[in-house]
Amino acid sequence: MFAPVSLPEGKMAFYRLCCEEELRPGRFGILEPPALPERILRLKEGETLSDTLCLVPGVAFDAFGYRLGYGKGYYDRFLSKAAVVSLGLCYQELMLPRLPVGKHDRPVTYCITEQGRLLESAPH
Repeated sequence: MFAPVSLPEGKMAFYRLCCEEELRPGRFGILEPPALPERILRLKEGETLSDTLCLVPGVAFDAFGYRLGYGKGYYDRFLSKAAVVSLGLCYQELMLPRLPVGKHDRPVTYCITEQGRLLESAPH
């Protein structure tokens, strides 16, 4: 399993996580794995992550898969470059009909709530 590490300039890198006990507070106080060079996820030329599931946090999501985050754009930048299957995790009461969307915002592929409701994103 890989977990994100917040880097300067709004970027993220993913590092192999061996066990939960390794997690330490990162730049924003969010638990992160150690950023050891030998554990970084590196893609070879032409390699994709299309068979990879990426869990995407959010404060709220809408029916189109867009999310309200914390305004730094880390996940939007990542999702714009990585061909992954993305899954938003959200409480049912925070699933909204529509959120404001900026030109750099990227929707998740699916969103699921604690009630087991699975939403496949529709085009915005």
